[in-house]
Formats: sequence, C-alpha cells, structure tokens
Amino acid sequence: MERRLTLPHNEIHLWQADLNPTEPTIEQLSRMLSVDEYARAERYAFPHLRRRFVVARGILRVLIGSYLGIAPSEALFCYGVFGKPALDAGGHRETLAFNLSHTEDFALFAFSPACEIGVDVERIQKSFETLSLAEWLFSTNEYTALSALPTELQLSAFYACWTRKEAYLKAKGRGIASDLAKFDVTVSPKEAAQLLRVEGDPEEARRWKLLDIPVPSDYHATIAVAKHDCSLKRYSWRHDFVRYPPPHG
Repeated sequence: MERRLTLPHNEIHLWQADLNPTEPTIEQLSRMLSVDEYARAERYAFPHLRRRFVVARGILRVLIGSYLGIAPSEALFCYGVFGKPALDAGGHRETLAFNLSHTEDFALFAFSPACEIGVDVERIQKSFETLSLAEWLFSTNEYTALSALPTELQLSAFYACWTRKEAYLKAKGRGIASDLAKFDVTVSPKEAAQLLRVEGDPEEARRWKLLDIPVPSDYHATIAVAKHDCSLKRYSWRHDFVRYPPPHG
C-alpha cells in the first residue's frame, strides 16, 4: 500500500458503503478473499446474497489493508463462538478491532484501535406487529417503555432499541440467541443511545458508549464501543478504492 489510513487511539472510524458495484469491481474484490471465504460465498443459493458477501468481505479487506499497511489478501481472520470475525492476533503486529453490518446493499464498517466494537444497521420494515415482536425480543423494562410511547413512534423506537441491543451483542461477540432480556438499553429514538443495565454485572453498563448513526430515514443504525473517551469519524467508501488506497483519515 502506498498510503495508510491512520486511526488514533481516541477515535473510532465508521465507513458507509454500497454493496452493488460493477461486475469488474466484484471480480477484483473476489480475488482478495481467502479460500474459506470464497467457499462460503459459493454456498449462498442466490446470486445477490453471494455478491453482497463477496463485496462486503472485499471492502473489509481493503480497509484493513489500508489501516495495517498490508495487501488486502494478507489479512488473517479468526472467528468467535458465534462467528464474529477478528484479526488473528498471531498473524499481525498491530491490533485493530472491527465489525460490519449490512442490510440489503447498505453496509457499515466500524474500526477501533483495540477495544471491543459492534455496529448494526437495519432497514425499517413496516409490515409486522411491533409490540408483539418486542414482547418476545426485548426485556420487560424495554417492552414497558416501548408500549408507553405514542403509536406513531413505536416503529422507529423498536428499531432504535433493536439496533442498540444488536450492536452491543455484536461488540461482545455474542449472537442474538443470547438472552436479550438480561440487559436494557434506551428505547425511544428521541433518547440518546445508552446501555442501562446488564444482569449480574452492575459495572458493565458504565464501560460502554452507544451512538446512534445518522443514516437515511428508512434505516436505523447504532455503534457500540467499550471506550468512552473517543470521537466518531465517518467516511464514505468509493469503489475505486479497490485500485487506489483510501486517503488518510
């Protein structure tokens, strides 16, 4: 890499990307994937799902390569119990924590120097029973808070709550099969995102900083990071970065 991205210890970086580039770009990105990633892509039954996986992993590799000063194909990953990818600590001299999320062709990639980080983005769907689903997925406190909101706010509040919970779970490397009722976040989209309570660990909530991310009105997104004294910087991915490294942050 001729140029490197820089990530100061007191910053977190968030990249927004479209996962529907041209076919030549998809081909370039696919060549950066590892053998196991390529095999995983081939297991997707539908071409659009295969494309999204290839493009998302390719973009991730280009960005990691730019942060670490290595070729995208040289990034070595390991995986947690629930499948969360991380850099293989034995394969790289520098530490870099990351997480990614996408819904349809809209993707977010989050990076921090070392601390745990998670991001979630969801497209707002209007065709389901908000309260019924919340009663099943959310804690008692969250369901009560959601139910008390005016009806016209409940849909956006559901997604605010869901992405806040999911971002925290992803940062912790836990799947949504975890007991979602064992921790509380703020619910209303008019409230600042915050982790309020974690059952069995009264200090855990103080460790985390949650931030709602400005995204188009039909989406909701949240980032969770185990570090309070940090600022968020946002960037937009361009597909010509496949050929030319991104500029310095």
